[in-house]
Amino acid sequence: DVDKKPFDKKFSATIFKHEGIKIVTYNLETFKPSASEMNKNLVKNNDSLFNNPLTKLGIEENADIYHAHELASLYAGIGIKRMLNNKGNK
Repeated sequence: DVDKKPFDKKFSATIFKHEGIKIVTYNLETFKPSASEMNKNLVKNNDSLFNNPLTKLGIEENADIYHAHELASLYAGIGIKRMLNNKGNK
């Protein structure tokens, strides 16, 4: 069912389990840094520059897998990986 239409009849909860996997959704509209801002922060390699709702959610979840579709969630994922690595979680 990959037709790029939003789900409107399934998965309406923000947190749910599907086939034994916990899914946590987020609102992309609240996190839209520009590409130049993301690049600048990645180069600086400073954890405090990843102070955004999506990275905070990812750290709280401490998940085994993070799935990204758009550039902003990939950027947040880099911040999550860096911060978890700094805490000793490989």
